[in-house]
Amino acid sequence: MGDVATIMGGSTPRTDRPEYFAGNIPWITPADLSKHTDKTISYGAHNISEEGLANSGARLLPAGAVLFSTRAPIGCVAIASTPLATNQGVKGFVLNDDVMADYAFYYLQHARQLAIQMVSGTTFRELSGKKTAQIPIPVPPLPEQLRIVAEIEKQLSPLEEGAALRKCERPHLQRATHLRQSILQRAFEGELV
Repeated sequence: MGDVATIMGGSTPRTDRPEYFAGNIPWITPADLSKHTDKTISYGAHNISEEGLANSGARLLPAGAVLFSTRAPIGCVAIASTPLATNQGVKGFVLNDDVMADYAFYYLQHARQLAIQMVSGTTFRELSGKKTAQIPIPVPPLPEQLRIVAEIEKQLSPLEEGAALRKCERPHLQRATHLRQSILQRAFEGELV
């Protein structure tokens, strides 16, 4: 990922300064990503202010950046649909022109278990920025990425509709999750298109 994206970390403004959280900049945490089910994300549970952004290590990520949680839980993914900031538990991938955001989104979902295997720390498990940059990603030409994404979405669409209808039924949810991973695995092993 470090070869195809600028990786930007986030930060938490001082929580004893309420004015830092009285703004309109969406601020995304791993908890926000873990509860989020759509491909894109535009807001989390909290916003920060321009002052909070300026007085912390948080940086404004552009729309189109791919967000990836690197701690508790690791491997949740979404695409920023608006400029936003994150806390230190989320890395933002600002992709170069060789990689589509939708392609990276699906690939990172597929690579979640690999990312979990790369974590360090005993008390507080986290995927460091250096390790995040080492997540391997195959990069086919853009037209092939487009074909892969289109086929993934074609196959996931009926699965996600069915899961939404039966979201309260645990066996159906587990089966849908397994089928989703199977589709992503076939896509990134070259068996889907």
